[in-house]
This record gives sequence, C-alpha cells and structure tokens, in this order.
Amino acid sequence: MAAHVPDGRAGGFRSRNARCARRLVLSAILLTLLAAPANADKPLGLDVSTWQGYITPSQWAQIRSSGLVFCFARASYGYGGGDDQFVSNMVNGTAAGVYMGAYHFAYPQYSASNTAVNEADSFVNAAGSYIGVGYLRPVLDFEWNGQNLSRAVLSQWANDWMNRVQQRTGVEPMIYCNTNYAANYLDSSLAGRTLWIANWPSNPNPQTGTPPIGIFNAWAFWQYSDAGSVAGLSPLDLDVFNGTLAQLQSYVVAPQATIRLSPTALSPTIIAGQTAPDGSFTVTNIGGGTLNYSLTVDASWLSVTPVFGASTGEADTITVKFATTLLTIGSYTASIQIAATNATNSPQSVTVTLTVNPVPGDLNRDGSIDQSDVSLFQRCLTGAEKAIADPSCQTADLDEDGDVDMSDFGILQRCLGAPRQRPDPDCGNAIAGTGASP
Repeated sequence: MAAHVPDGRAGGFRSRNARCARRLVLSAILLTLLAAPANADKPLGLDVSTWQGYITPSQWAQIRSSGLVFCFARASYGYGGGDDQFVSNMVNGTAAGVYMGAYHFAYPQYSASNTAVNEADSFVNAAGSYIGVGYLRPVLDFEWNGQNLSRAVLSQWANDWMNRVQQRTGVEPMIYCNTNYAANYLDSSLAGRTLWIANWPSNPNPQTGTPPIGIFNAWAFWQYSDAGSVAGLSPLDLDVFNGTLAQLQSYVVAPQATIRLSPTALSPTIIAGQTAPDGSFTVTNIGGGTLNYSLTVDASWLSVTPVFGASTGEADTITVKFATTLLTIGSYTASIQIAATNATNSPQSVTVTLTVNPVPGDLNRDGSIDQSDVSLFQRCLTGAEKAIADPSCQTADLDEDGDVDMSDFGILQRCLGAPRQRPDPDCGNAIAGTGASP
C-alpha cells in the first residue's frame, strides 16, 4: 500500500523514503510492462491513497490507457481516520473505466477504540457507497502490529473485521498483507480468505511470477512493486490479478437477483385413484443480473422439471407433476424450495396442498363400492330436490345435483363391484359433473 503515517502513530509500517532506492529500476520495468498488450493474460492494476494527492480525470484516463484496469483506493484507517482523496479516486477512476475497490488500513488494538468492530464500522461508514454492485470487493490492509499481538489474537481480529463488514454490506472482504506477515503473524483460520499479497522482488514478472503466500491457500492479487510510475504519478504500488480479465470481473460485485414466485401455493383436489393434472408456477427475477437457482421437493408424489435460471425481467415456467394414484383419502402438504446463491431473498418456496377425496359412492371409504355402501346409501336418501344435511352423505350425490335420490342410486348400481376391489374413479361419469343417470 501507499505509505501510512496517520496521526504520528508509530508502528510497523514502511517509510516512503525506503522506496526510493529501487524506484528507477522498477520504473523501467513498469515501462516495459505497460508496453505489453492491454489484454495480457493477467490484468494489471494499482492502489492509491492520499499520498498520491489529487489524481485528475486526465491522469485517470492515462492510467487506464496505459493498460492498468483495476485499482484499490484507501478509504479509511484505524478508528475514525478517513482518506481525503478516497471519493475523488473512486469517482474519477470509475469514470475512466477502471475497476475500483476500497481498502482499510488497520491498527488492531492500537487503543481501546481500535477493536475489529469499531474499525469495520468506520470503514463501512466511509466507504459504504462504494461497497457493492459495480465495485471490487473491499479489502482489509493488514500490515501493522505495533501492539505485538499473537498470531491467534491478530488473526481473530482480522476475521472479526471481515465478518463485520460482510454482515453490514453483504460482501465478503479480501485481506492484504505482505509475505512476512502471511508467514509469521497469521494463522490457518485465515487460510481460505481471498488474498492480496505484497511481495516486491528485484525483477518482478507479474505474468509469470509466483509470490510466497505463507499460511494462505492461494492468492488472487499480487502487489509486485511499490515504486511504479505512470501518468506523472510516482511512486505507485503496482498489482496484478491472478487470472484473466473475465475472471477479474467476478471480483466485481454483481447485481443481486430477487426471486418472485407466482403463485406461491398450489391446491389441487382429486378423487382417490386419480392422478392430478400437471400444475405450474413461474419464477421471475425482479432484481439484477441472472438468477441461478435450484429446485428441491420434499415429497415422493411430487416432481418438477429442471430449469437453469432467469435473467432480469424474465420468467421461467415450472411444471409440477403429481404421482398420486396410490395416495389414500386425506390431505397432503409438500414444499417446492427455490434456492439461489445470488438472490437477496433466497430461499423461497411454493406450498402444495393436495386433497384426495373418496370416490363418489364409496360411502364407507373402504376403497371399494359394494353392498355395504348400498346400505349406507339408503340412509342418505333425501328425495329429489331435498338438500343434503349429513356431510358424510355428500359422496352419495353421484349426479351432483345437490340431492340424493333414485337418480343417484341408478349410478351407484352401475358402480357396484366386489368388496376390496378398487372402484373406478370415473364410474358413471359422476365425477365429471355430467349428472349422468341410468
């Protein structure tokens, strides 16, 4: 990072003067690198702070045209310290087409106020408008240990800071440190974090070089020089991304999708022995980006078609199929869950409530229509145009005309079968509502 001397604080940060001895050599190297094609395999970038002073829009345009495509700008330091060039850097750099991100220089436990949470809140308060869609993920600059904290304490402080920033912004930060710090000051609890490593060899080759990374599993960004020069700015920290330009773009916070379901509930009703007709619902992304989601169901009698995702404003129609012929009479509830890693309101679910009614004429609900149902039918007879008072007699109204009379009895006779013989759910066309009669 750029030199840090806030508030006269003493500690383990480096001096601007320490850079000068190597500046001429590294500036020459930079000129060679900037002559390389802008679409080199590994994109190049820089990081800036108030130490560079005000960088004009013209200078930002030169930075971008020189082949530097990304930049991290200091937003804050310690507890309550702000960088007076941060906003102009973010605005002018973005306007020039540079991918911009914010970083915070940490002073862990410098005083009672320098807790991880306090410093994280200071950072979010200063940089919150530039943490999110269109910006690189934020960074914790971790290179000061003036309080001689142990590995465990220092590492926990870093994790707490990053967790707090993620909690407040929804974006997981990265961590910046030098190779000495990575090897001797931090422990494995940080190994899986996204790393921006600082290591300045005498003859760096950002396209092929591999910096030592201590306890970390891999590196994403490498600060390979602290003495670059471009657009009349010197010294500058120079960086490289460990991937292609397309992969760098994945470190830019993408628009978040939002799931909308319509309808949110399905309530099919069938007669025992039938298969319910297919249902459907739509999944729409009313947010940004592309909605990438998966569907799961929690019932064996339910299935859905596979889908691949919806872009903003588009709707996927999901077909719901039922395998219900073996379900007994009753009510069944299941859920179709829609989960997306990139949606602000994931997961969502559609509730399915399936009602299985008895076959008309199966008055004792034993799964068959036989002589025992005839006896019950006689009890249910109301006569023509007489309302059915007993709810248990509703299935005796086979012609669905609101009463139980001899018309219904004629249909029942056609539907009679042997005991324990599964009835025909379409017997007499009664369930089709045709009012069939003998």
